[in-house]
Amino acid sequence: MEEEARLILRNALGGNDDSQNLAEVIHFYFGPGNGLDLELPSREPSRDPPIIE
Repeated sequence: MEEEARLILRNALGGNDDSQNLAEVIHFYFGPGNGLDLELPSREPSRDPPIIE
């Protein structure tokens, strides 16, 4: 019954069995050559760590 429900949902939503993982989809839409060029923020610490004695 569960598989039948999945099949109905897959057909209703237009999904197919050869789906990609999330990383592949993100890379397809936002990867190099797709017009998205973001500047990465610096990775420096924003403040000094607390001193615990």
